[in-house]
Amino acid sequence: AAKLNTRLVRVSIMIRYLAQKNGLARVNRSILVRLYLCNQQVPYHQYRYKHTTYPPPSKKSNPAGGLLVTFGAITLVGGLTLVYAKKDPEFREWLGRHVPVTESIIRFMYQEDYTYQDSVLNFLGSTKEFMVELFTSKKSDEEKRLEKERCDIVDPTVEEYRAPRPAFKPLLEKPTVASKFTEIRNIEGDNVQLVDNIIQHTEGKVPSGRSEGPTKKTIAQLEEAIKTASEVAVPAYGKAICTLKDYMEQVDIIIDSSIEMHNPQTWGILRQRSEAKAKCIEAAEAAANEAIENLNKMRGALESDIDAPKAAIDQAHRNLDRVLFDIKQAKQAYVEEKAKCDLTEKYWRKVEQARSYFLEEIETLFPGTNICERRFKLEGSTDLDLFLLHVMSHVIYYQKELSKMQTIMDNRMNQALNLARQCKPEELSDIVIEKRLEEERKCKDLEYQKKALCLRADGERDLRRQMKLQAEAHADHIRDAVLLKEKEMERKAQRLLDERLAAEKEEYKLQLAAMVGRLRGVDSALKARAKADSSAQQAQALWGACQALLAAIKANTPCVPWDKQLRPLTPEINAIEQVTAGSDELIESVVNGIPKEAKRRGVFSEDALRERFLKVERVARRLALVPEGGARLPVYLLSYLQSAVLMSTHNPMPASELLDQRTDFSQMDTYEILARARYWLDRGDFTQALRYMNLLKGAARTVSSEWLYETRLMLETQQAAQALMAHAQAQGLMYLQ
Repeated sequence: AAKLNTRLVRVSIMIRYLAQKNGLARVNRSILVRLYLCNQQVPYHQYRYKHTTYPPPSKKSNPAGGLLVTFGAITLVGGLTLVYAKKDPEFREWLGRHVPVTESIIRFMYQEDYTYQDSVLNFLGSTKEFMVELFTSKKSDEEKRLEKERCDIVDPTVEEYRAPRPAFKPLLEKPTVASKFTEIRNIEGDNVQLVDNIIQHTEGKVPSGRSEGPTKKTIAQLEEAIKTASEVAVPAYGKAICTLKDYMEQVDIIIDSSIEMHNPQTWGILRQRSEAKAKCIEAAEAAANEAIENLNKMRGALESDIDAPKAAIDQAHRNLDRVLFDIKQAKQAYVEEKAKCDLTEKYWRKVEQARSYFLEEIETLFPGTNICERRFKLEGSTDLDLFLLHVMSHVIYYQKELSKMQTIMDNRMNQALNLARQCKPEELSDIVIEKRLEEERKCKDLEYQKKALCLRADGERDLRRQMKLQAEAHADHIRDAVLLKEKEMERKAQRLLDERLAAEKEEYKLQLAAMVGRLRGVDSALKARAKADSSAQQAQALWGACQALLAAIKANTPCVPWDKQLRPLTPEINAIEQVTAGSDELIESVVNGIPKEAKRRGVFSEDALRERFLKVERVARRLALVPEGGARLPVYLLSYLQSAVLMSTHNPMPASELLDQRTDFSQMDTYEILARARYWLDRGDFTQALRYMNLLKGAARTVSSEWLYETRLMLETQQAAQALMAHAQAQGLMYLQ
């Protein structure tokens, strides 16, 4: 009982810790306390006979009850361990390495690969195939042929990778029907409330505000893309691992056969393996990146509010975790194999570096000599003695280094053997046997190499002597015949070449002189004509662009508000700049002088400014007595009454001003200035009207400031357009003449 109580207390503490750490449903503390107290209660018969002389009744052993409690506790701990492994990927990976069965159990419990129905069907199908193979044990010729033609790079022991079953594809094939009753449980404290929310929907209708098709279809497409990419990436990593292994085998073959002459086909095979390795790695990385990118997109889509069952969303999350785990696992295996391949390649590079260094030394001692040639020849006995001395010095040095390394390794081996003798004597015999076998193999290899080299040297020496005699005689005969024939052919060819070359040179010079004269005349005429046409076309295009700019400034659309008639002048100005292309400084200066506001927004037409002037005039007359900073209410009332009482004059412009006589403008009031500005505005002179409006002061000037700005902007833009138009007309007249 004490052991059972201790075990239950540990289980309750573990339940609470796992629930708080993994964000599970909150476990009520009072339930755990009651669980503990219930197991701490003392049976009634112990209290009854504790202080009496009567002996307590005999306890009946119940082994089935204890076994049931133990099995329940183990099941509870195991289930909580699997739940925690599902929430923590690192703990799940650790648990999968130490307890391999747990990975399959977690995938089956949470339906990561297949649903329960699919798992049962797959089990039945595999059982049926096993029984059929067990009783038949025969393969068709087609299956044998396919197994024989399987690629050597792919490992036949590895099963074909299959991605998890899509979660949203069945939803598209069969639309889900929303249930009319939703049960929501709210667990808080010791109270368990059951709330039934009855959702009444019309038969066959979907709630408003949600769209079922596009979101599910998009997620299903992403899921299919992830499945395809993962089914390409994981086998590609496996193929890359097999390619790396094959590549390392070829490198080992080259290194082991370095003493003798290499097979020329070995380098081609190694090059093909290297190219296949690069292609496999590139394909695996591309597929993995595509799968991870689609996985991130789908994870973001699942985080958003989508109209799908929670079971499908959870299954999609599990599929994403499974695919990501498989890709990472395949990539980790590839990285480990790549590290081994890098080590082998590094060793091979060291061997090649030493060989290249030796060849460079031989090339330095004997220029023009290639030791890799089959017919290696040295001139004179001195070169041969020097070569043998150099090679012998290297051999002695390497033998000395090898002896030193063998001595060091023997010392280390003895130390390791002493340690092994103290711990595990059975391992000592295996190590000694392997060491003796390696030493015996080295001795046999050295003897075989010495005998093979001696036999090859004797045979090649005799063959070289006989071939040398035959080659010298044949070479002398061929050399004499070739020299005679070569001299005769050279004389004939040189004579014919000189005659033909002289005739062709004379004819070519005559034709070239005539063609050069004609081409120069045609070129000068074409250049002059092209220049004239280009200038005329540029003048016409410039005139048209300037006309378009003036039309845009004076554009007026009836029955449309003035503020909506504004449009940017950038297209017309850009057209002018494109025509000149920076070749005319005057046009460039004028275009740069156009206000930026006019380019960006446009300008008001003259009719719009006249209409706005009437409004500005009316307000300015009412505020004639108000200063610029404002005033009290009586001043505003007085100014308004004055504007209502005063009448506008019939002749606002005196004769002295029309005759351009000296006039003191500082003595004019607001009414006189507005009258003179309107006089010139009615006659279309916006420049003179702007000059008079600039004389306003006080609140009247503040009211008319915007009109002044727009009028000035229009006049500046109009002046620039007129200047461009005049320049375009002048250019057109010049080129027409």
